[in-house]
Amino acid sequence: MQKVYKFSMSGGAFNPVPEVITLSNNAFGGSASVAPLPDGSFYYNAAGKNVMKYSATGTIIDTIPGTVVATGTNSIQYLGSINRTVNEYILTFAYGAGNENGFMATIPDGDPNFATFYGKTPTLGTNSNANGTGDVAYMFNNDGTLTVFTLSSNNGFGAYKLLNAVPVELASFNATANVNNVNVDWVTSTETNSADFIIERKSSNGNWQSAGSVKAAGTSTSSRAYSFIDKNVATGKYSYRLKQIDFDGSTTTFNAIEVEVGVPAVFDLSQNYPNPFNPSTRVNFSLPTPSNVTLDVFDISGQKVATILSGYMTAGYHTADIDAQKLKLSSGIYIYKLSAGKFTSTKKMILMK
Repeated sequence: MQKVYKFSMSGGAFNPVPEVITLSNNAFGGSASVAPLPDGSFYYNAAGKNVMKYSATGTIIDTIPGTVVATGTNSIQYLGSINRTVNEYILTFAYGAGNENGFMATIPDGDPNFATFYGKTPTLGTNSNANGTGDVAYMFNNDGTLTVFTLSSNNGFGAYKLLNAVPVELASFNATANVNNVNVDWVTSTETNSADFIIERKSSNGNWQSAGSVKAAGTSTSSRAYSFIDKNVATGKYSYRLKQIDFDGSTTTFNAIEVEVGVPAVFDLSQNYPNPFNPSTRVNFSLPTPSNVTLDVFDISGQKVATILSGYMTAGYHTADIDAQKLKLSSGIYIYKLSAGKFTSTKKMILMK
Protein backbone atom coordinates (compact mmCIF):
# COMPACT_ATOMS: atom_id res chain seq x y z
CA MET A 1 0.00 0.00 0.00
CA GLN A 2 1.20 3.53 -0.83
CA LYS A 3 1.81 5.57 2.31
CA VAL A 4 2.44 9.20 3.27
CA TYR A 5 4.44 9.98 6.40
CA LYS A 6 3.33 13.04 8.36
CA PHE A 7 5.81 14.57 10.83
CA SER A 8 4.66 17.16 13.36
CA MET A 9 5.89 19.53 16.06
CA SER A 10 4.48 20.16 19.52
CA GLY A 11 5.57 22.94 21.87
CA GLY A 12 8.44 23.79 19.53
CA ALA A 13 9.80 20.22 19.64
CA PHE A 14 10.04 17.96 16.59
CA ASN A 15 8.35 14.57 16.92
CA PRO A 16 10.58 12.01 15.15
CA VAL A 17 7.78 9.42 15.05
CA PRO A 18 5.56 10.09 12.02
CA GLU A 19 1.85 9.53 11.55
CA VAL A 20 1.52 6.94 8.76
CA ILE A 21 -1.30 7.73 6.31
CA THR A 22 -2.30 4.99 3.87
CA LEU A 23 -3.66 6.21 0.54
CA SER A 24 -7.06 4.62 0.01
CA ASN A 25 -6.55 3.97 -3.72
CA ASN A 26 -2.91 2.78 -3.49
CA ALA A 27 -1.84 5.46 -6.00
CA PHE A 28 1.74 4.35 -6.58
CA GLY A 29 3.86 6.56 -8.81
CA GLY A 30 7.46 7.57 -9.28
CA SER A 31 9.19 10.51 -7.58
CA ALA A 32 6.12 11.51 -5.53
CA SER A 33 5.49 14.82 -3.71
CA VAL A 34 2.90 15.97 -1.17
CA ALA A 35 1.41 19.46 -0.62
CA PRO A 36 -0.41 19.74 2.77
CA LEU A 37 -3.37 22.06 3.43
CA PRO A 38 -4.17 23.74 6.79
CA ASP A 39 -7.08 21.37 7.52
CA GLY A 40 -4.84 18.27 7.23
CA SER A 41 -5.94 17.25 3.73
CA PHE A 42 -3.26 17.15 1.05
CA TYR A 43 -2.50 17.03 -2.67
CA TYR A 44 -0.40 14.12 -3.97
CA ASN A 45 1.56 14.25 -7.20
CA ALA A 46 3.66 11.45 -8.69
CA ALA A 47 5.20 10.83 -12.08
CA GLY A 48 2.80 8.98 -14.35
CA LYS A 49 -0.24 9.84 -12.20
CA ASN A 50 -2.82 12.61 -12.19
CA VAL A 51 -2.69 15.03 -9.26
CA MET A 52 -4.99 13.72 -6.51
CA LYS A 53 -6.44 15.29 -3.38
CA TYR A 54 -6.84 13.25 -0.18
CA SER A 55 -8.50 13.81 3.17
CA ALA A 56 -6.34 13.97 6.31
CA THR A 57 -6.92 10.23 6.80
CA GLY A 58 -5.83 9.26 3.26
CA THR A 59 -9.24 8.86 1.65
CA ILE A 60 -9.16 10.10 -1.93
CA ILE A 61 -11.39 13.14 -2.57
CA ASP A 62 -10.95 13.48 -6.35
CA THR A 63 -8.44 13.81 -9.20
CA ILE A 64 -7.37 16.84 -11.25
CA PRO A 65 -7.96 16.08 -14.96
CA GLY A 66 -4.84 15.40 -17.04
CA THR A 67 -5.91 18.17 -19.42
CA VAL A 68 -5.26 20.68 -16.61
CA VAL A 69 -2.09 19.24 -15.04
CA ALA A 70 -0.18 16.68 -17.13
CA THR A 71 0.80 13.31 -15.70
CA GLY A 72 4.41 14.19 -16.48
CA THR A 73 4.75 16.08 -13.21
CA ASN A 74 6.20 15.02 -9.90
CA SER A 75 6.43 18.05 -7.62
CA ILE A 76 3.61 20.09 -6.11
CA GLN A 77 3.12 23.11 -3.81
CA TYR A 78 -0.06 24.43 -2.19
CA LEU A 79 -0.13 28.22 -2.67
CA GLY A 80 -3.17 29.00 -0.55
CA SER A 81 -6.86 29.77 -0.89
CA ILE A 82 -8.89 32.89 -1.60
CA ASN A 83 -12.23 33.62 0.12
CA ARG A 84 -11.57 30.91 2.70
CA THR A 85 -12.33 27.71 0.76
CA VAL A 86 -13.79 29.13 -2.47
CA ASN A 87 -10.64 28.75 -4.62
CA GLU A 88 -7.51 26.75 -3.85
CA TYR A 89 -4.30 27.23 -5.86
CA ILE A 90 -1.57 24.68 -6.54
CA LEU A 91 1.76 24.90 -8.35
CA THR A 92 3.44 21.95 -10.13
CA PHE A 93 6.46 21.37 -12.34
CA ALA A 94 5.77 19.68 -15.69
CA TYR A 95 8.66 17.98 -17.45
CA GLY A 96 8.97 16.16 -20.74
CA ALA A 97 8.47 17.12 -24.38
CA GLY A 98 7.12 20.65 -24.76
CA ASN A 99 7.02 21.37 -21.06
CA GLU A 100 9.89 22.02 -18.58
CA ASN A 101 7.92 24.72 -16.79
CA GLY A 102 5.80 25.53 -13.77
CA PHE A 103 2.01 25.06 -14.02
CA MET A 104 -0.50 26.76 -11.75
CA ALA A 105 -4.08 25.49 -11.37
CA THR A 106 -7.23 26.81 -9.64
CA ILE A 107 -9.45 24.36 -7.74
CA PRO A 108 -12.93 25.91 -7.23
CA ASP A 109 -14.52 25.02 -3.88
CA GLY A 110 -11.55 22.73 -3.26
CA ASP A 111 -12.98 20.20 -5.76
CA PRO A 112 -10.17 18.83 -7.98
CA ASN A 113 -12.64 17.53 -10.58
CA PHE A 114 -13.44 21.16 -11.51
CA ALA A 115 -9.83 22.38 -11.58
CA THR A 116 -8.89 24.88 -14.28
CA PHE A 117 -5.59 26.01 -15.79
CA TYR A 118 -4.41 29.32 -14.27
CA GLY A 119 -1.04 29.92 -15.94
CA LYS A 120 2.48 28.65 -16.53
CA THR A 121 6.06 29.88 -16.59
CA PRO A 122 8.18 29.96 -19.78
CA THR A 123 9.89 26.69 -20.66
CA LEU A 124 13.41 26.08 -19.33
CA GLY A 125 14.59 24.35 -22.49
CA THR A 126 14.13 21.48 -24.90
CA ASN A 127 16.77 19.01 -23.77
CA SER A 128 15.56 15.47 -23.22
CA ASN A 129 14.78 14.81 -19.57
CA ALA A 130 15.69 11.12 -19.71
CA ASN A 131 16.78 9.90 -16.26
CA GLY A 132 16.11 13.41 -14.97
CA THR A 133 13.47 15.11 -12.86
CA GLY A 134 12.30 18.58 -11.84
CA ASP A 135 11.05 20.63 -8.93
CA VAL A 136 9.15 23.83 -8.20
CA ALA A 137 9.03 26.33 -5.31
CA TYR A 138 7.62 29.81 -4.70
CA MET A 139 8.13 32.95 -2.62
CA PHE A 140 5.74 35.77 -1.72
CA ASN A 141 7.40 39.16 -2.30
CA ASN A 142 7.06 42.30 -0.19
CA ASP A 143 5.13 44.05 -2.97
CA GLY A 144 2.45 41.34 -2.88
CA THR A 145 3.61 39.55 -6.02
CA LEU A 146 4.75 35.94 -6.36
CA THR A 147 8.05 34.52 -7.63
CA VAL A 148 8.02 30.97 -9.00
CA PHE A 149 11.23 28.92 -9.08
CA THR A 150 11.59 25.95 -11.44
CA LEU A 151 14.38 23.37 -11.68
CA SER A 152 14.98 20.78 -14.41
CA SER A 153 17.73 18.17 -14.25
CA ASN A 154 18.73 18.68 -17.90
CA ASN A 155 17.51 22.21 -18.61
CA GLY A 156 18.64 24.32 -15.68
CA PHE A 157 17.01 26.69 -13.23
CA GLY A 158 14.51 29.53 -13.65
CA ALA A 159 12.91 32.25 -11.48
CA TYR A 160 9.80 34.07 -12.72
CA LYS A 161 7.91 36.92 -11.07
CA LEU A 162 4.14 37.13 -11.50
CA LEU A 163 3.29 40.81 -12.01
CA ASN A 164 -0.25 40.68 -10.61
CA ALA A 165 -0.39 41.27 -6.85
CA VAL A 166 -1.59 38.56 -4.50
CA PRO A 167 -4.99 39.49 -2.97
CA VAL A 168 -5.98 39.02 0.65
CA GLU A 169 -5.71 35.36 1.61
CA LEU A 170 -7.88 34.50 4.60
CA ALA A 171 -6.42 31.62 6.61
CA SER A 172 -9.17 31.41 9.26
CA PHE A 173 -12.37 33.15 10.35
CA ASN A 174 -14.28 32.39 13.58
CA ALA A 175 -17.15 33.82 15.60
CA THR A 176 -18.07 32.66 19.11
CA ALA A 177 -20.71 33.87 21.57
CA ASN A 178 -19.66 34.91 25.07
CA VAL A 179 -22.84 35.68 27.03
CA ASN A 180 -24.30 38.50 24.89
CA ASN A 181 -21.05 39.45 23.15
CA VAL A 182 -19.80 37.84 19.93
CA ASN A 183 -16.03 37.51 19.58
CA VAL A 184 -14.94 37.63 15.93
CA ASP A 185 -11.36 36.75 15.00
CA TRP A 186 -9.59 36.05 11.74
CA VAL A 187 -6.10 35.46 10.37
CA THR A 188 -4.76 36.49 6.97
CA SER A 189 -1.83 34.78 5.26
CA THR A 190 -1.16 37.61 2.81
CA GLU A 191 -2.56 41.10 2.13
CA THR A 192 -2.06 43.56 -0.71
CA ASN A 193 -3.19 47.22 -0.50
CA SER A 194 -5.72 46.23 2.17
CA ALA A 195 -7.17 49.28 3.93
CA ASP A 196 -9.95 48.05 6.22
CA PHE A 197 -12.04 45.07 7.26
CA ILE A 198 -15.76 45.67 7.79
CA ILE A 199 -17.44 43.15 10.10
CA GLU A 200 -21.01 42.58 8.92
CA ARG A 201 -23.85 40.95 10.88
CA LYS A 202 -27.23 39.59 9.81
CA SER A 203 -30.00 38.12 11.95
CA SER A 204 -31.85 35.05 10.73
CA ASN A 205 -34.62 37.16 9.22
CA GLY A 206 -32.78 40.46 8.66
CA ASN A 207 -30.41 42.17 6.26
CA TRP A 208 -26.64 42.60 6.37
CA GLN A 209 -25.47 45.58 8.41
CA SER A 210 -22.10 46.82 9.62
CA ALA A 211 -21.20 45.81 13.17
CA GLY A 212 -17.84 47.61 13.13
CA SER A 213 -14.51 47.91 11.36
CA VAL A 214 -10.83 47.09 11.92
CA LYS A 215 -7.83 48.70 10.23
CA ALA A 216 -6.00 46.31 7.91
CA ALA A 217 -2.24 45.79 7.50
CA GLY A 218 -1.95 47.30 4.01
CA THR A 219 0.49 44.97 2.23
CA SER A 220 1.92 41.97 4.07
CA THR A 221 3.28 38.56 3.11
CA SER A 222 3.32 37.32 6.72
CA SER A 223 0.46 36.04 8.85
CA ARG A 224 -1.66 38.74 10.57
CA ALA A 225 -4.23 38.13 13.33
CA TYR A 226 -7.28 40.37 13.93
CA SER A 227 -10.12 40.44 16.45
CA PHE A 228 -13.34 42.34 17.08
CA ILE A 229 -16.02 42.17 19.80
CA ASP A 230 -19.63 42.78 18.85
CA LYS A 231 -21.11 43.83 22.18
CA ASN A 232 -24.62 43.51 23.63
CA VAL A 233 -26.10 41.31 20.93
CA ALA A 234 -29.69 40.19 21.49
CA THR A 235 -30.56 36.49 21.80
CA GLY A 236 -30.87 34.76 18.42
CA LYS A 237 -29.02 33.23 15.48
CA TYR A 238 -26.73 35.47 13.44
CA SER A 239 -24.45 35.28 10.42
CA TYR A 240 -21.13 37.13 10.40
CA ARG A 241 -18.92 37.89 7.42
CA LEU A 242 -15.93 40.07 6.49
CA LYS A 243 -15.81 42.69 3.77
CA GLN A 244 -12.26 43.70 2.89
CA ILE A 245 -11.75 47.16 1.35
CA ASP A 246 -8.66 48.06 -0.72
CA PHE A 247 -7.08 51.52 -0.78
CA ASP A 248 -8.60 52.02 -4.25
CA GLY A 249 -12.10 51.34 -2.90
CA SER A 250 -12.55 47.86 -4.39
CA THR A 251 -14.01 45.25 -2.05
CA THR A 252 -13.93 41.51 -1.45
CA THR A 253 -16.61 39.80 0.63
CA PHE A 254 -15.72 36.51 2.30
CA ASN A 255 -17.97 33.60 3.19
CA ALA A 256 -20.29 33.95 6.19
CA ILE A 257 -20.37 31.80 9.33
CA GLU A 258 -23.19 31.35 11.86
CA VAL A 259 -23.24 31.87 15.63
CA GLU A 260 -26.03 31.70 18.20
CA VAL A 261 -26.41 33.97 21.22
CA GLY A 262 -28.26 31.89 23.80
CA VAL A 263 -30.86 32.69 26.45
CA PRO A 264 -29.40 33.97 29.77
CA ALA A 265 -29.55 31.66 32.80
CA VAL A 266 -30.66 34.31 35.36
CA PHE A 267 -32.36 37.68 35.65
CA ASP A 268 -29.85 40.50 35.77
CA LEU A 269 -29.67 44.30 35.67
CA SER A 270 -26.36 45.92 34.72
CA GLN A 271 -24.84 49.18 35.86
CA ASN A 272 -25.62 51.93 33.37
CA TYR A 273 -22.86 53.09 31.05
CA PRO A 274 -21.53 55.70 30.91
CA ASN A 275 -21.88 56.71 34.52
CA PRO A 276 -21.79 59.62 35.33
CA PHE A 277 -23.50 60.60 32.08
CA ASN A 278 -24.73 63.56 30.05
CA PRO A 279 -27.12 63.58 28.34
CA SER A 280 -27.84 59.86 27.79
CA THR A 281 -26.82 56.47 29.16
CA ARG A 282 -27.55 52.81 28.41
CA VAL A 283 -28.84 50.04 30.66
CA ASN A 284 -28.52 46.32 29.83
CA PHE A 285 -30.67 43.62 31.41
CA SER A 286 -31.30 39.91 30.87
CA LEU A 287 -34.45 37.80 31.11
CA PRO A 288 -34.21 33.99 31.31
CA THR A 289 -37.98 33.72 30.69
CA PRO A 290 -40.55 35.95 28.94
CA SER A 291 -41.78 38.52 31.44
CA ASN A 292 -43.84 41.65 31.99
CA VAL A 293 -41.14 44.29 32.41
CA THR A 294 -41.05 47.83 33.78
CA LEU A 295 -37.99 50.06 34.01
CA ASP A 296 -38.61 53.15 36.12
CA VAL A 297 -36.43 56.10 37.17
CA PHE A 298 -36.72 57.72 40.62
CA ASP A 299 -35.11 60.82 42.07
CA ILE A 300 -33.09 60.65 45.29
CA SER A 301 -36.24 61.33 47.38
CA GLY A 302 -37.93 58.22 45.95
CA GLN A 303 -40.36 60.03 43.63
CA LYS A 304 -40.84 58.38 40.24
CA VAL A 305 -39.79 60.76 37.46
CA ALA A 306 -40.04 58.53 34.38
CA THR A 307 -41.00 55.11 33.04
CA ILE A 308 -38.53 53.95 30.41
CA LEU A 309 -40.08 50.57 29.58
CA SER A 310 -43.40 48.92 30.30
CA GLY A 311 -44.68 45.78 28.64
CA TYR A 312 -44.20 42.12 27.83
CA MET A 313 -40.70 41.14 26.65
CA THR A 314 -39.20 37.89 25.36
CA ALA A 315 -36.41 35.98 27.06
CA GLY A 316 -32.95 37.21 26.12
CA TYR A 317 -30.57 40.14 26.42
CA HIS A 318 -32.07 43.62 26.18
CA THR A 319 -30.96 47.26 26.28
CA ALA A 320 -32.67 50.49 27.16
CA ASP A 321 -31.48 54.09 26.68
CA ILE A 322 -32.19 56.81 29.23
CA ASP A 323 -32.10 60.32 27.70
CA ALA A 324 -31.99 62.99 30.41
CA GLN A 325 -32.57 65.76 27.88
CA LYS A 326 -35.85 64.27 26.65
CA LEU A 327 -36.96 63.52 30.22
CA LYS A 328 -35.96 67.06 31.31
CA LEU A 329 -33.93 65.79 34.24
CA SER A 330 -31.65 68.08 36.24
CA SER A 331 -28.20 67.17 37.55
CA GLY A 332 -28.15 64.79 40.49
CA ILE A 333 -28.36 61.19 41.68
CA TYR A 334 -31.14 58.94 40.39
CA ILE A 335 -32.30 55.40 41.01
CA TYR A 336 -33.42 53.10 38.18
CA LYS A 337 -35.47 50.01 38.98
CA LEU A 338 -36.17 46.93 36.86
CA SER A 339 -39.22 44.78 37.67
CA ALA A 340 -39.71 41.50 35.77
CA GLY A 341 -42.24 39.12 37.33
CA LYS A 342 -41.03 38.49 40.88
CA PHE A 343 -37.57 39.85 40.10
CA THR A 344 -36.64 43.41 41.05
CA SER A 345 -33.29 45.20 41.06
CA THR A 346 -32.22 48.80 41.57
CA LYS A 347 -29.03 50.74 40.84
CA LYS A 348 -27.80 54.33 41.18
CA MET A 349 -26.78 56.61 38.35
CA ILE A 350 -25.41 60.15 38.27
CA LEU A 351 -26.40 62.88 35.82
CA MET A 352 -23.80 65.63 35.52
CA LYS A 353 -24.49 68.68 33.36
